[in-house]
Amino acid sequence: MIYINSLMDKCFNKQILFVHFCSANKSCNLHLDKVIIPRYRQRIGRVKLLKKYPNRRIYDTETSQFITLVDVREMVVQRSAFKVVHSKTGADLTRSVLMQVITEQENEGHESLLTNRALEELIRFYGDEMAHLVAPYVEQQILHFLREQDRVRQQFATALASSAPLSDQALKTATEQFWASLLPPVPGGVEKSGD
Repeated sequence: MIYINSLMDKCFNKQILFVHFCSANKSCNLHLDKVIIPRYRQRIGRVKLLKKYPNRRIYDTETSQFITLVDVREMVVQRSAFKVVHSKTGADLTRSVLMQVITEQENEGHESLLTNRALEELIRFYGDEMAHLVAPYVEQQILHFLREQDRVRQQFATALASSAPLSDQALKTATEQFWASLLPPVPGGVEKSGD
């Protein structure tokens, strides 16, 4: 399971076969229908080719026009599949451009998702014998976070879908149940103090 998304990325042009295999394989212990398939479904279609020129401009071959990093970010947000290549050599520059998008977001004042310490630790992994384990682990942690985020959104949607307004007590109970579902159980339980 650790390598599932790396494998999907390596099989980028063969994703449809891979997804069908996992969907048919009962022992494929994944939540394909809830997390992986929806997030990769948009990537299965055509991959938009972007060319990056030495003058740092990015050319969208589909629309025949130059685009900005803001446009690239919008493609990411919309889950559009794209690949950025060097205009002359054809070298894959997708990661480099994605890192530029992150830098631009931070320069615009958006909060950094990676602290300085996290970045320093990531840099230390380069050249380390354990480096090959870092990317799949970080990716799995992000997917776990996305699954939990989807679960919390679903719980809120279910709670808010009630046709009748909730009383104060019902709202308090629903809120307590929601937070209890997010927190790990306390060993030995916690006794309520008398109100």
